[in-house]
Amino acid sequence: MAKNKTAPSIGLIIFAVVAAVLVVVCAVLGMSLANRTFVPETAPADPITEYINVVDSTDETTDEYYTELRKMTDLQDLVTSWSANNNDAKFRSSAVTTFLLTVKEAAPMDTNYGNADLAALISVNTETGTVSSVSIDTDMFVYIDLKDAGLQNKTPVYTKLKVAYANGGIKLLEQTIENNFKIEIDHYLVTDMTGVKTIVEALGGIKLNADEELAKFLSEDFQTEIPAENEKWNADQVVSFLRETRDGTVNRNVRHNEALHEIINETKNLGFTDAFSFIKTLSDVCKTDLVGNELLTALRATLLGGWKNYTVASHVLPEEDSTVSYKDAEDLLIVDIPMQAQSLQKMLFNNSNITLNENRLSTVKLVDAVNSIFAEEQLSDETLASLDNPATSLDENGNPIAGENGADVTEEPTEPVEDSNTLG
Repeated sequence: MAKNKTAPSIGLIIFAVVAAVLVVVCAVLGMSLANRTFVPETAPADPITEYINVVDSTDETTDEYYTELRKMTDLQDLVTSWSANNNDAKFRSSAVTTFLLTVKEAAPMDTNYGNADLAALISVNTETGTVSSVSIDTDMFVYIDLKDAGLQNKTPVYTKLKVAYANGGIKLLEQTIENNFKIEIDHYLVTDMTGVKTIVEALGGIKLNADEELAKFLSEDFQTEIPAENEKWNADQVVSFLRETRDGTVNRNVRHNEALHEIINETKNLGFTDAFSFIKTLSDVCKTDLVGNELLTALRATLLGGWKNYTVASHVLPEEDSTVSYKDAEDLLIVDIPMQAQSLQKMLFNNSNITLNENRLSTVKLVDAVNSIFAEEQLSDETLASLDNPATSLDENGNPIAGENGADVTEEPTEPVEDSNTLG
């Protein structure tokens, strides 16, 4: 006796309909994205060469300090020798794809001018199931090789990392990061703060945190009203959060990292339709070396959602124990780049091919020694000034006399302490 055919369940019918809709959507959006014409970033035809020999600061003391740094041949030798050597041994892994994300300073996106306001590396490691984001402080002092920017007649540049973008576009910035940190970068995305606003709007805002001091700065500098706790920040609020500088370059880099981490997490939570829309938004506001078909591949990977289960690990570079500010200028950041190169490789690849000698001379040790001399000179100047204008009246024997309230000063005079050489 023949068996009756079982009618398909309502669940299978719904699944078939949804699958058919997704196929159509994929086909339409996929064709649209695959046929897009992307304009890759190129080095500026007329680089802003005045950035090479000056600091983007109106502070005369900062400019003076930079001039001093550029005259320190020992410092130059250290940063140049590291950056220029062993570039055939840059670390990479077949399991890791690394992207350089750059936000340029306020300038039209159809130009390459302006410094790199924000730079971050994002790596997707299929072996460990990890997405790692590393925010890089673009104020760190580095060596920039200008030959590949078509500036062969220029002397070597020792300046902030952000200046590489102004003189050679994304390619020079990418090369400078690769040379200094001994890694290979696979792709790049470049946008500006207007693009950041569009991205944040596409995500419906992101959650951030601001302490009392930062809230005060944001209110005074950008008239930003801080959202209530656990509420999302809108696009304008996020941009002010990223642009604030009064609490120092290190804290700003930490904020960049926080915002990037939240953007990645929000992206992970997108549904199918929203994921399509978000990829299209990125293609509208970013310049990239990804061509249409490669972007379509990234889109398909997003829809499959495999990476959505990955752990997101966020880091900042440089780490605090490998930096020193030159003299009393907090934004002149000297970094132990070999140490940070080793750390960055481990952050991105979970491994490193760099071995460090514990007794090596580092830029941080060198500048620490200079800072010690500077501090002693300042202390001597302050001591001389206090002798010229004593805060307390002395008697004929050099001892303090009665205070303003008429009470005797009872402290016993102490024996002078001999000077010591803090540099050993």
